[in-house]
Amino acid sequence: MKKKGQIYWRNKADKEVTKYFTGNPCVVCGSTYMTCGHHIVERSLSAYYRHHPYNLVALCPAHHKFSNDLAAHSKNPLAVKAWLEWLERNRPISYELLDTYKQHTGEKVDFEQAYYEWKELNNNQ
Repeated sequence: MKKKGQIYWRNKADKEVTKYFTGNPCVVCGSTYMTCGHHIVERSLSAYYRHHPYNLVALCPAHHKFSNDLAAHSKNPLAVKAWLEWLERNRPISYELLDTYKQHTGEKVDFEQAYYEWKELNNNQ
């Protein structure tokens, strides 16, 4: 039997993360409308933190991208600054990941384990 590769398990873990955060209340406003999981440290920057629970929060579309007051991926730099200030005040452990993620560059990640951990979280939700 052929062993499944890292990309296979990474993608399966991504789907479990998506399932977990879909419909969870936005950490900023509490809305459950079209919420999704937002990566504090972008998943392209750190495989180590890609599925780390402290690196993910539920955000509604407004606070993910579209608000000009506070949004993680807004085109308005003041909204991004407000997001970072909110994160530092309300999720300090997650905020600290922005300073520490480079320490884990190149670390091997067990995406299969991440998949099973998130699957268990979904089953217990």
